[in-house]
Amino acid sequence: MDEFESAVLCSFDPMAAPDIKAKATQYCTNVHNTPTAWRFCLERFFTTNAVQVKFFCLQVIQDVLLHRYLTFPEPDKLFLRSTLLRWLQEWVPAHQPEDSSIRNKYAHTMVMMFRTEYMDSWPGFFHDLLALLPLGTQVLDVFMRILKALDEEVVAAEMHRSAADMAHNTLLKDRMREADIAKLVECWYQILASGFSDTQPVLANQCLHCIKRYTGWIDLALIANDKFVPLFFKFLTLPALRDEACECLFELVNKGMDPLAKLSLIRMLQGMLAIIGAVPATEHPDYMVRLGKLVNLIGSEILLGWDAAIAQGQLERAQAELGLSQLLNDALNLMFRFLNHNNDKVSLSVLGFAAAYIGKLKHIAAQASAAVPPGGAASASSKLDSVQIEHLSVLLQVLRHKMRYPATYDFEDVDEAESHFLDFRKELATLFRNIFRIIPDVVCSFVHSTLAAIAAASSEGKAVPFPETEISLHLFYQLVEAISGTPEDVVKATELFFSQMMMLLASTPALSSHPHQAVQLAFFENMARFARYLPAPSTQPQYMLEVLQAFLDARGIRNPNPAVRHRACHLFRHFVKTLLSQLHPYLPQILESMQPLLVISYDVQKSVPFEDQVNFYEAIGRLIGTNPAVAQQQQHISVLMLPLLAQIDDILGKELYRRDTSDKPYYTTILSQLVTVIGTFSKGFGNNITVAKDPSAAPSPSPRANNGNSSNGNLSISGNAIMTGNMSPTRPPHMMSGQGMPASPSQSPASAQIRAFFLKALESVMRISSAVPNSIELRERTFFFVHRMVDCVGSALLPYLPSALPILLPQLPPSLPNSPLPASSSSSSSSFSDNSIGPSNKDLMAFIILVNQLVGKYKESMFMIMNEMFVGIIDRVFRSVSPDVPVTPNSDEQRDLLELQKTYFMFLHMLLGNNLPQVLTSSVNVGRLQQVLGTVLEGCRNSADLQKVCVQVLKRMVEEWGGTGERALPGFNKVIYEQIVPLTFTIITTPPFDPNDSYSNALLTEIVKLHKSIVTKCGPEFLIFMIQSYFPYTLRLPPDVAQNFAAQLEKAPPKAYQDYLKAFLRSKKG
Repeated sequence: MDEFESAVLCSFDPMAAPDIKAKATQYCTNVHNTPTAWRFCLERFFTTNAVQVKFFCLQVIQDVLLHRYLTFPEPDKLFLRSTLLRWLQEWVPAHQPEDSSIRNKYAHTMVMMFRTEYMDSWPGFFHDLLALLPLGTQVLDVFMRILKALDEEVVAAEMHRSAADMAHNTLLKDRMREADIAKLVECWYQILASGFSDTQPVLANQCLHCIKRYTGWIDLALIANDKFVPLFFKFLTLPALRDEACECLFELVNKGMDPLAKLSLIRMLQGMLAIIGAVPATEHPDYMVRLGKLVNLIGSEILLGWDAAIAQGQLERAQAELGLSQLLNDALNLMFRFLNHNNDKVSLSVLGFAAAYIGKLKHIAAQASAAVPPGGAASASSKLDSVQIEHLSVLLQVLRHKMRYPATYDFEDVDEAESHFLDFRKELATLFRNIFRIIPDVVCSFVHSTLAAIAAASSEGKAVPFPETEISLHLFYQLVEAISGTPEDVVKATELFFSQMMMLLASTPALSSHPHQAVQLAFFENMARFARYLPAPSTQPQYMLEVLQAFLDARGIRNPNPAVRHRACHLFRHFVKTLLSQLHPYLPQILESMQPLLVISYDVQKSVPFEDQVNFYEAIGRLIGTNPAVAQQQQHISVLMLPLLAQIDDILGKELYRRDTSDKPYYTTILSQLVTVIGTFSKGFGNNITVAKDPSAAPSPSPRANNGNSSNGNLSISGNAIMTGNMSPTRPPHMMSGQGMPASPSQSPASAQIRAFFLKALESVMRISSAVPNSIELRERTFFFVHRMVDCVGSALLPYLPSALPILLPQLPPSLPNSPLPASSSSSSSSFSDNSIGPSNKDLMAFIILVNQLVGKYKESMFMIMNEMFVGIIDRVFRSVSPDVPVTPNSDEQRDLLELQKTYFMFLHMLLGNNLPQVLTSSVNVGRLQQVLGTVLEGCRNSADLQKVCVQVLKRMVEEWGGTGERALPGFNKVIYEQIVPLTFTIITTPPFDPNDSYSNALLTEIVKLHKSIVTKCGPEFLIFMIQSYFPYTLRLPPDVAQNFAAQLEKAPPKAYQDYLKAFLRSKKG
């Protein structure tokens, strides 16, 4: 071993010492860079026995072919070419087979030579190689590798190539088709027909692989003929060759051609369908998947040929000459068999064909239905022929079989394979629903027969395996979704069927009492989904009673299986929500059964999780709240809800929450749960219990009336606002006791007591918030509760807000050292530690969202409250978004901050849009108006995420304070001209604004509305400003363009003006 070989071997050795390996690698690099290295490596390629050295030598030669070969003189080119060919001619037959890595490397080297020389200098490339094949199987093996490498480097579409390479490869393929492909095909045939399939299956497979790869771009007749096709059929029966033979047939059928010509090809290959049909289902699943893909392709191509025959008016010819119906029937029979295979991967291989066939029949049925005259009816038999209906009936059986849970399915710990089964089951359910839309009467009969058989078996005491029972219930469950979009007559007939099925399910105890959880869940899913089809209790009460009993006993919400119990609790809520009035007669029994489960305590929650209790309270609340007997409502509330308030009073009165620790917040959690269930219970009580506004809760004086007194100063452009006025809002009324609220004359005393309960509950919840201000969970639940009270008690909530909102308002800590904002005080104790920078963004956002709901609901009646709290709200927002608060970019904290800013701007928008603009200009708040306006302008200027809402706020401001009317704010027109208008044009002329982008286009729509509002409010003065000042000096528009722009601004409809702006922006971009 000389120095060269030692260096190469060391450079390939992963165990070599790093310093020695570095020297060896450098030595190899020096050799590689030597101008004559290729000659040296050609010589060593013949003489060395080391695989690593051979590999290195071929790598050097490949680099030469890539980078230097074209500069070689002709003698050097010829020497390199002939020497490489000589290795195949002399070395390979005389030695033991080379390592596969060397044979592959040599093959790729020859293909690189082919790409360079074939078109001009070496047109006999294939002739020279074919002449060497008689030298033995080793040469034949290398030849097949060369053909494979040629496909990878020249043909394969999945390889990324430059446009120049693709053009060159196209020329190479054209020359091969003209001169050499026929020779290669004949070579392939001789290899396959000469007995290699028996003696050298590896070589035969290599040959089949080449045929598979080349079939897509060579003349079809070279392969689809009486020579090759019988060989493919034969090889399908040989285990060693069947995989590649199947792939060859796949590529034949997959070859692009006219659909009717494809039918002729499939007719010629029809014999393979019988061969595939004879393959036992017990064969290896991988081979069955290959065959399934072939069946799937054949079936899909037959359907395409069917469509083409109809489109070209040649359906009769396709039936007579090509045997279309027989071909389709044979393919369908195979599809049924593969789809029904026990292995889901095999079933998936033909799913596309099944879906396409169902889609085809669906289209035929739709055409038949469209041809039916008005008032007529088209039955399934009139839409499809008997054979097609039989096909769909078989599919129903297959789908039912494949959708069954395996007996070994682990419902407690679903693994990856079981997860894949669930996905597959969903796909099969889609096919089932589509079949229903074609032949609904057949599907309904099928579903009924399976469930009726199970009911009959259970009545005879026979046990039915859970997969059979569950799938029958599951298929029935699919029909509600399947019925959507079907004709009205189908809907009516199916709904009658639903009612009959619900009676069957309700009267079959074996379904609800089945021991397996999958059946139990399927039963309750159906009860909830089809609840409205249960017979009315007034006529046939036994069915409703049976279903209710199933929900309420150990089969449902008391089921020992946690998964079934939890789902049953959720479904019971839906069941109640669907039926409501039909369940009112059973309300006492329901309450009696559920009352032990409603106790909020850790002991009860060991068996009834709190999440389930929430479902119970919502269901019961809806039942009680919709009960027309108001006196009964009050009675039920007293029994169910007053103990909850007493529980709150007990915890607060004894200050039990002080015993809590951070890791064991026992009583705090109980308080949070009590607030949650009372709020959830209130969902059953909408505005039906609200009362006429109490005299003591009269709305605040309309702020509009004081418009002229709010300020007599001017709003400066760049300084502090100088606004004074004599508005002195009165103090909001103190929180009043709900028990003291008189009942409306239109309501009974019982209704007033219901309302009083919720108001009393509100007082208790506010006491909780005051006593335990630091619990994030409690604050979230409190916000939820107050949201509910807005819907529940309506205007009766107003007297409570002046005291409730300050409790809910997040606390503002002392000012930061460098903060421009003053410190604020509040009526409730701080819920933040001393080192807090500001209130929790989520907490503050939740508060503002609540305020926005209140403003939208009560409008002017919120003036006094908002007037007093406005500064406190915005100070907290400003403190949270202060630059002194460090925020990590692209963090959740930054996203929360952005959402807070959006909520703040929506708060301003709600005030301006609900008759409360005077909150911003009253004597209490006017000193902050300049700052507020600055935040809106800054939002437009610096954040694409905030621009749209900020422009909407500016539009509201213009509508309220612009122009010269009685509501005009002195100095605001100057803000419009010098800040708002320039800002809007800056937005639309600055990246990333793009009018072709959907978000930018929506923003432009808002800017157009703003411009139109300015024209409406400011009139000619604004247009003169634009023509004389802004257009010529800022936008630098010529006079005629400025006049046209102003005309569009004044007179064009918003959509036309928006189009004009887009054209203007395009012209500015050039």
